[in-house]
Amino acid sequence: MNNKRFFPIVFSSTILLATGCSEDYIPVPATQCAEVVKHSTKILGKFAKPRNEMLRQCQNSTDLQRGCALQAKIVADLTKCKDI
Repeated sequence: MNNKRFFPIVFSSTILLATGCSEDYIPVPATQCAEVVKHSTKILGKFAKPRNEMLRQCQNSTDLQRGCALQAKIVADLTKCKDI
């Protein structure tokens, strides 16, 4: 196989995969915790903690973690937010 043709294909594929798999979250300030908690409660349903506890958790989170929570669509998405 000709390496001159193969290398650019592998390199560009790697870049596309690396950028395609990353998530960009919009930072959300603590002043919007009520909205974050409301959204999270909808996703968690009966598994949601009491509202005051979730508000406290939200206020102790980073802006990116709150942004991640607002973009979450399922419970698994929410669990990823704590690792940011």
